[in-house]
Amino acid sequence: MLLRFAAIAFTFTASLSARSFTDVTGKSIEAEFVSLVGETVTISRNGKPFTLPLGRFSKADQDFIKEQAIAKPVTPSIPGKLMLAEKELTKNGKVNLVEAPLTEETLKKTRKNKEVTAIKLGIVLPENFDPAVPQKILWISAAINSDAERSAGNCSAIPMYADTAVADGWVVIAADTNLGNPRQQDHLPADYDMAIQQQAIAMLSSAWPGFAKSKFACAGFSGGSKASFYRMGHLCAAGLDVVGLFLGGCNQNLTSPAKEKSKVRSGALKKIKVFVSTGKTDDISTVQMSESVAAAAEKDYANVRMETFDGGHSLSRDQLKSALAWFLEAGKGK
Repeated sequence: MLLRFAAIAFTFTASLSARSFTDVTGKSIEAEFVSLVGETVTISRNGKPFTLPLGRFSKADQDFIKEQAIAKPVTPSIPGKLMLAEKELTKNGKVNLVEAPLTEETLKKTRKNKEVTAIKLGIVLPENFDPAVPQKILWISAAINSDAERSAGNCSAIPMYADTAVADGWVVIAADTNLGNPRQQDHLPADYDMAIQQQAIAMLSSAWPGFAKSKFACAGFSGGSKASFYRMGHLCAAGLDVVGLFLGGCNQNLTSPAKEKSKVRSGALKKIKVFVSTGKTDDISTVQMSESVAAAAEKDYANVRMETFDGGHSLSRDQLKSALAWFLEAGKGK
């Protein structure tokens, strides 16, 4: 059926009203046409984009899609450059901050907080970044221990990871609102957290030709590691290729609530490697707690690796570096 395909692309021009689309087997859904790029069609249902081969549609729908594509062309990217919200992103290893208005679909999810009006993206690009080529992408989540940390958002945590990740060719990304972190607590995301991440994925998919074919990993430290379970679910639910989950100073496994919130299927987790990192003298996420997290993770993920380091409740950049390399290795070796 049509909806079994992954959601990976979107555009922000005004969409047409929903209509019935029928595939070659006769099954139909109500959706909106978004774009046609080559032989790939993007439609949107209830605000969630789906990409499908043009050949999956009935002949009548193929004709309709081609007509709409002429009337609503996709603006091509500038070769070698990434433009986001009309801003050219730099490739000097510094954090690019981009804000854009929330889409109507995202606004529906944030209606309880009318002060949330924009999405804020933080992105760091390595020097060899080419938007036409699939990349390695690390998606960051930050802890929330105070109102100040909530206001600073996920983007504030990017510098903890950027030097290590970017040096090895990874792109680093985090997403917030104009008020900061979409979550209210690390273990309980706001209702609109997923909507913000979905809009971030949609923006990047539209502007960045190689985005959908990239390899993804999620990372967080302390409370940010708990949030990374949800972020992993958001990316998997969008059909992106998530290969790793880095949990620094993590004392709680939130796989089950993350699966329930994001509606991601258990099978999607089986290819993900989990790296649990903790300091030997950490008194917030003790070695015993982290061992429990790792043991529980073995039930859901492809492979789990836990390592300790000399130190307390802090992020080990050496272990982050090891984790990023391990995520990309073939097979299930330790």
